[in-house]
Formats: sequence, C-alpha cells, structure tokens
Amino acid sequence: MKYIIVFCLLFSGHAFSEDEDFRALSLERRQAFTNIEDNLDLIIDNAEAAEINWQKILLISQDLNEDILFLKQSFPEKSHKNTRARERIWNNLKDFKERFSSLKSSIDNIEKSVKKKNRRGVIESWDEAGDTCNACHRRYRTFW
Repeated sequence: MKYIIVFCLLFSGHAFSEDEDFRALSLERRQAFTNIEDNLDLIIDNAEAAEINWQKILLISQDLNEDILFLKQSFPEKSHKNTRARERIWNNLKDFKERFSSLKSSIDNIEKSVKKKNRRGVIESWDEAGDTCNACHRRYRTFW
C-alpha cells in the first residue's frame, strides 16, 4: 500500500519535475529490492528454526509479493535517467518483468507450503526464489 501512494504521488505531475520523479522512484525501487533481500533472509531463518512461526512466514511472504508487484510496475519508460538502473532493463522490459512473475510464483509457492505447514516446501521454494534473483542480477543489476 505504501508504494501505491508514493507511486501515485510521483506520477500525479504536481510535486516534482520528471527527473526528480524518476530519481525518487529509483530510491523507492532500491528500497523495495532491499526489502525483498531482507525478507528472503527472514523466511529462511524462520524456516530453519526449531519452532517455526508459520504465521510470521506467511506475513513475510505477503510483504514480498507487495514489493514484487510494486517493482513490476515501477519501471516506466525513460525512468532510468539520472539513476543507477541499467538501460538494459528498458531494452528488455518484457523479459525483465517476466522475471518478477517468476519470483512471484516462487513466493506464492512459499505461501502454499506455509499453509500446508511444509518446511521442506518453504525451503525449496526459497531456493527457487534465490535462483530467480541471482539470474536476474547477472543479467540486469548494476553493482554499486
């Protein structure tokens, strides 16, 4: 929800110039990517604990899906200007967005495993999510 509000404000045309909007959006994207990384760490930490808090993992996975949906929609045309995002993303936008869909699928599988209280399923789906992240990083990430 927090990203929807920021996204709407950024593209309302009232607050900033286009370059400032894109710079702010870039910072929001970076925060969402950080959230994803942190939340994936939390999922595996909780899944490997002696006593699993299934509700906590479910809430974390829902938060992950929120960030993924935000990111999938936060790469409008020309928004790479004055940011660290690689232009390659916009040159391959369809592939880039499909990678978010793959990541979402892995997170959905984590949620399904949580509902079944299937520790192994959570861990395997977490591995799939990590593989998806790594493949995308190799292709599109600018390391800063």
